[in-house]
Amino acid sequence: MKKIILVAIFVMFSSYCKADQLQIITKEQAIKAVELIKKQEIVVVWCSCCESGTTGAEPQIIAVRNVYYKIADLSSSAEENYIVVVQGVNLHYKIAFDDEIDLAYTHIGINDVAYTVAQTLRIPFRKCNDGNVWSDLSAIYIQDKN
Repeated sequence: MKKIILVAIFVMFSSYCKADQLQIITKEQAIKAVELIKKQEIVVVWCSCCESGTTGAEPQIIAVRNVYYKIADLSSSAEENYIVVVQGVNLHYKIAFDDEIDLAYTHIGINDVAYTVAQTLRIPFRKCNDGNVWSDLSAIYIQDKN
């Protein structure tokens, strides 16, 4: 009976977790990510392999206003870990965006191809797709500019 209760608690808790690959990173990775994202007018935050209806499954086109890194609050970790925070505007919903990002699911456009920040910085990760057309991902932003 105890095992059933423990499994039930684990299943309930795990449904609230999202698939974070590169949200918790080293200071060097955080510095490089901030430098890269600061050069972008927009980023697309999207987990293309996440199931519909889960966090990150819908592309969010973000007009970047500010980006910074900070120490991750992981009391169980002996080493310092960092997170990157992007502040801006979600262009689809016209609402403020102020959230920690995952480098594996945050895309930038290079020559009309969407690359993740992790790909661009050559940080290994589990890839969800083979490169989306940037104009398809950022279509909301492009339509709003015209």
